[in-house]
Amino acid sequence: MRLSQQRGLLWLAGEADWTLNWLSREFNAIDSDKPLDIVRFGSRENNQSTFHQVHDIRTKQYKKQLGQESDIIMFDAFAGFNPDAFGALAGTVRRGGLVILVTPSIEHWPMFADPELNRVCVEPFKFDQIEHHFIQRLVTLLTAAPSVIKIFQSEHSIVDQLAPVRLQSIDVKTDINVKQGLDFGCITTDQTNAVTSILALANQNQKRALVLTADRGRGKSTSLAIAAWQLIEAKLSTCSTNEADLTIVLTCPLVDSVSGLMSHFYHLACASQSAVERSGNSIYSNRQSPYEWQVKFVAPDQLALLLPDANYVLIDEAAAIPIQMLSPVFNHYSCCILASTQHGYEGTGRGFEYKLKPALHTYFETVEYIELSQPIRWSAHDNLEPIVNRLLALDVELADITAIHTRLTPHVPATSESEANALTQLNIYPVEQAELANNITLTDQIFALLVHAHYRTSPNDLRLLLDSPNMTVWLAEDQGVVVAAALVAKEGEIEGPLAEQICQGRRRPRGHLFPQSLLNHGGFKHAGNYHYSRIVRIAVHPKLQSFGIGSKLVSTIEAYSIATGVDFLCTSFGLTESLLRFWKNNRFVAARLGLKPEASTGELSLMMWKCLTSASRAFYNTVNQRFVASLTTELKFIDERKKWLTESWFTALFELDITQSNKCPEIPHTLTNQDMVDLTYLTQHFRLPDNCLLALYRLTKQSKANDLLSAWFNDGLSRAELQSQFGLSSDKQWQSAVRQAVQYRMNLM
Repeated sequence: MRLSQQRGLLWLAGEADWTLNWLSREFNAIDSDKPLDIVRFGSRENNQSTFHQVHDIRTKQYKKQLGQESDIIMFDAFAGFNPDAFGALAGTVRRGGLVILVTPSIEHWPMFADPELNRVCVEPFKFDQIEHHFIQRLVTLLTAAPSVIKIFQSEHSIVDQLAPVRLQSIDVKTDINVKQGLDFGCITTDQTNAVTSILALANQNQKRALVLTADRGRGKSTSLAIAAWQLIEAKLSTCSTNEADLTIVLTCPLVDSVSGLMSHFYHLACASQSAVERSGNSIYSNRQSPYEWQVKFVAPDQLALLLPDANYVLIDEAAAIPIQMLSPVFNHYSCCILASTQHGYEGTGRGFEYKLKPALHTYFETVEYIELSQPIRWSAHDNLEPIVNRLLALDVELADITAIHTRLTPHVPATSESEANALTQLNIYPVEQAELANNITLTDQIFALLVHAHYRTSPNDLRLLLDSPNMTVWLAEDQGVVVAAALVAKEGEIEGPLAEQICQGRRRPRGHLFPQSLLNHGGFKHAGNYHYSRIVRIAVHPKLQSFGIGSKLVSTIEAYSIATGVDFLCTSFGLTESLLRFWKNNRFVAARLGLKPEASTGELSLMMWKCLTSASRAFYNTVNQRFVASLTTELKFIDERKKWLTESWFTALFELDITQSNKCPEIPHTLTNQDMVDLTYLTQHFRLPDNCLLALYRLTKQSKANDLLSAWFNDGLSRAELQSQFGLSSDKQWQSAVRQAVQYRMNLM
C-alpha cells in the first residue's frame, strides 16, 4: 500500500475486547514523528476506551467529516453498521490509507444485536425478532473478496501475536504525484479540461450553465476552487480601477462539506498574492488588492430567498438540493457552475438525471456537461472503492432489456388483445427477504431499479429492503429479467392505548406512516384499527415505463391484499404531475397533503389510498370528505398552503374547478363530533393548530369573541400579521395563544 499508493479495507473480526486490544497496540505503535489522521466512527455502549492519535466522531455526526481527508478510518460495527455512514467515510480516506472495519467474529456478526436495527424495527416487532439479512450479505461479499485484508481472532490465539499487517508500516503521508505540464496546477487531464471549459463558459454572454459529474474522489470540488481563482486572477490582470467588484457565491447542502474547497481556494489565492483575508465562510481581497473580489458561502435556502449579487454561482453537490430551491437561483443568475456526484452514499446521483438536468435546459440557453473519470484522491486501480461499492450496491447497473423492449408496444388501458397478451407474460410475485440475502444477483437487479427510479435511494434503503420486518418485496419478471419492483409495508393494527397517544401527539413510534398520519394529523381515533398495505417504493425499468407494467404490478398487489384481508392499499410520495396521474389512473384517492415541502425533495408529500373492503368503506368516505373540506379551509387561511398549493394542483387532486375564488367548495359552519375531538386534542394535548384548522374555522363561526381566532378567520389576517398584532414572537407562543382562545370559546358553549 505504501509503495503503490493503494487504499485498502482491513476486516478485523473477533470478540469486542480482543479487537480493542489489537487496535490499541497498533495505534500506540505508530511513530509519533509521523502522525496519522485517524478517525474512529462509532462508540460502543459502556466503553470509554481511547486511542493514541485517534479522533472520535459520533454516529450521527459522520456528515461533518465530509470534505475532510483521513489516513485511517476505524469503523466500529459493534456500535452499529450504518451503510450510508460507511460509504461516506470510506470516501474521505486519502491514497495509501486504510479503512478498518471492526466487527464481531464471522460466525457471530450475523446474529449480533446491531444497534442500527433500531432504525428498521417497527411496532409491534421486538428487536430480537428482526433477521440480519443485510449483515449476512456483507459477510458473504467480504469473505469472497480477495482484496480485503482479513484478521480474525480465531486465527490469532494470543492477543499480542504479530499481525500480518502493521499500521505503522502504512506510509500515507506521501504527496500525490502531480502530473507535470498541466495548466492551472491541475492534477489530471480531466481536471484541466474541466477548468478550461468553465473559464470559456464564463466569458460567454448568454445565459449559461456547466455541470461537472463524476464519482467521488475525482476532483469536482477542487476543480471549482481552481476555476474560481482563475476567474478572479483573470480579472486582476485586466481590471481598471472603475470596474465593478467580482463576487462568486458558493452553495452546497452542508457547509461542512465545502471546507476543503474553501481551503484549496484560499491556498491558491495566498500563493498568488498577499492581499487576501478569510473570515468564516468568506474569502476576500483586502485593501492592498488593486481590485475588490470575494468568494462567499451562502446556504441554499438563503441563496434562493435573498438572491445576493454575484457574477458567478458555484453549486457543489447540486443534485442533493431540492429543485424547487434551485429554480429561483437558475432563474436569477446568468452563469451557474454545478458539480454533482454520479454514484454515492447520498442517493442523489440519479436525481441529477431525472430532475436537475431537465430544469437546467428550461432556464439556460447553453448547458455544457463535463464528466471526470480519473481519480485524484486515490489510485486509478484503487482497491477500496470497488469493494465499498460492491458491499453497498453502489455499482449496480440496470439489466439489458433490449429483447423485451422490442417485443412490447406502448400500453394504454387495454384497447387491444395484443397489448393485454404482452402484459400477461409478466411473472409477478412476492419474494422472501431471506432469499434476497442468499441471491445477491437478484437483490442487485431490484436495487438497480430503485436507484434509477427514485431520487433519494441510498445504501440505507438496501438495509431497509433486506431487514425491515414489515416489508415485502414484489417483483415483475419478463423472460427471467426483473423489469419492475415494489416495496410494500404492512401497517396498522395499532393497539388502542398507543393509538390514543399518537392522536394526542405524545407518541410517534417507528413505521405505520399512513395510519399514524390519520391518527395524529387527522385526529381519526379508529384509524389504527384497520389493516394497511403501503407501497413504499415502486420502480419500473426506465426503458419500459408507460407500457402498463407499473399498473399491472399495483393491481396484482391489490388482488393479493384483498385476498389477505387488507382494508386499504395506500402510498405516499412527493407530489408531481406524473406521479399523481399514475396513482389516479390506478383509482387511488388523496387522503392528506403535507403543509410544507419536504426538505429532501422540495415537494409536498401526498398520501393516497384505495378502499378494499366493505367494512372500511364508511371510514374511507369520512376521511376523504373531511380532507376536501380541510384543504379548502387551509387554502384560505394558511400562508404556506397558499404559497405551495396552486389552484391547478387543487383541480388536479379533486377534479374541482376553483380558478375563481367563489368556486371553492362551500365549507359548512356546523361543528361536528370530529371537530370537537380535534379541539379537545388541541387544548388538552399536543395537536398542532394547523392540523385542526377546519375545527378552528367552524368554532369561530359558531361562537363570538374579539380574539385571535376572529382576526384570523373573520378578518382574514395572515399568520405574520396575527403574530405581530398579538405580540407572538415564537411558534410556542403562537400555539399557546390559539389554545387559550379555543378553550375560552369552548367554555362559552
